[in-house]
Amino acid sequence: MSEAAMPHQSTVEKSGEVGRRLYTIPQIIGATVLGTPLAGCLLMAKNYRTIDRRTSARQSLIFGAISSLGVVVLALALPDSTPDAFVALLYTAVMSAIATVTQAGLLRRHFVGGGARQSNWSVLGIGIASLVAFILFAAAIVFVIPESIWVSILGPSDQW
Repeated sequence: MSEAAMPHQSTVEKSGEVGRRLYTIPQIIGATVLGTPLAGCLLMAKNYRTIDRRTSARQSLIFGAISSLGVVVLALALPDSTPDAFVALLYTAVMSAIATVTQAGLLRRHFVGGGARQSNWSVLGIGIASLVAFILFAAAIVFVIPESIWVSILGPSDQW
C-alpha cells in the first residue's frame, strides 16, 4: 500500500520519534545547577544513548567526571574572597554552552519529529543523586589525598 493510501499514518509515526523521550537544554542546565556538571553530562549521555550515539554518550560521561574533578580542584584553589556562587555560575554557563552547541540540533529534529520530553521528576532525581555522588567524591578527594600533595598543588595551607 502506498504512503498516499495510508493517511492515518502521520510523518511523526514514520519518523521513529514517537515513544522516545529526550532531555531538553533547560532540563540539562537545571540538572547542572542542582547536581554539578556530572548531572548535566549524565542527561546529555542519556540523550545520546536514546538516539544510539554510544561514543558521544561515553564522551559525555568522561567529560562529566573530569569536569567534576576540575570543580573540586578549582574550588579549593580559589582565594577565600571569591564569592561562593562563582564556581557554580561558571560551570553552569559552560555546560549551557556545551549543551546548546552539541544537542540543540538533535533536540530540534526530535521535537519537530514529534518526540517527547523527559520528565522533570527524572531531572530532579538525577540532579540530587549526582549532588550526593559529587559530595562523596569531593570528600574522598579532600580526606584521602595526603596534605603534602595538596600543599604541592595549592601551596601552603595558610593560603587556602
